[in-house]
Amino acid sequence: AGGVDGPPADLTRRGTRSRRRRSTSGSPSGAARADRAPAGPVGPVAASLRRARELVRDDASTDASSADAAGAGGPSSAGAEAPAPDAVRGLATGGLDGGLEPGTLFSNPDPAGGAEPGRRGRGGRRGRKGRRGGRTAGEDASTPADGEPSPPASERPLTAEERLQHALKLAYRHLTKRDRTVAEVRTHLEKREVDEASIVAALAELREFRYLDDERYAARFVEDKRRLEGWGHLRIEQGLRRTGIDREIVDRAIAEDPLRGDEAELAVAALEARLAGRAPEDDRARQKALRLLATKGYALDVAYAAVRTYERRCAEREDH
Repeated sequence: AGGVDGPPADLTRRGTRSRRRRSTSGSPSGAARADRAPAGPVGPVAASLRRARELVRDDASTDASSADAAGAGGPSSAGAEAPAPDAVRGLATGGLDGGLEPGTLFSNPDPAGGAEPGRRGRGGRRGRKGRRGGRTAGEDASTPADGEPSPPASERPLTAEERLQHALKLAYRHLTKRDRTVAEVRTHLEKREVDEASIVAALAELREFRYLDDERYAARFVEDKRRLEGWGHLRIEQGLRRTGIDREIVDRAIAEDPLRGDEAELAVAALEARLAGRAPEDDRARQKALRLLATKGYALDVAYAAVRTYERRCAEREDH
């Protein structure tokens, strides 16, 4: 140390003051940290972990006291049973999952009927409510609230009134396009597999309110085919019978036809409309004119007379 000078006095004093500041401004004590801890509400995870640590410390101190008491031959001074380690682990698990309130203790966590902590059990969103009406997934939709099952509406047998209304609905829909006969409506309902009793009742109601009237239908049929189509009485009669009208109604409608006596003139008018005033040139053309009138329903004698009348008129027009 001889000949070596020590540090200056001012540096020594500075180092002493620095060491004093570090010793006095060190980390705060436990009491200071407690004072600095936030006084607001603590989250469930932190609170559960804190409670778990306290239980572990209490468990350790209780075990120590029990050991001392057992060594001394006397009862435990704690006076209470220590919580099982499983309970502490359950508390820590529940606290970590965030599903427990602070300070809650349980030994066998079962949040969803036996499911593990943190998982949705069978009673989740899909299990709690069914597909419709708030029913559970295993409950039948046809089961009423009282628990007594009832058959679905599609399998319940219809009453007589319901069957009648169904038949009338089908019949009205069939009548919207054009006028029909009784036989046509009956055939339509039979194709729709309506029972016989409902068909009879529906037809009776439709006839009562004049929605079905075969006589009216026959009269309109004769008039339309005479004026619009140029038909003869043979084809008109055939067409009426095809609709299913009774023979008596058909014969009466044809007999009451106001144009029945003018059938020869109607045949000539049919040739005029088809041949456009051109006279038949040979027998082949005459046979074609006869087939035309026969197809329209004129009798053979009426058709032959009509062809001869038509040729004569064509010749008269040529002379003039």
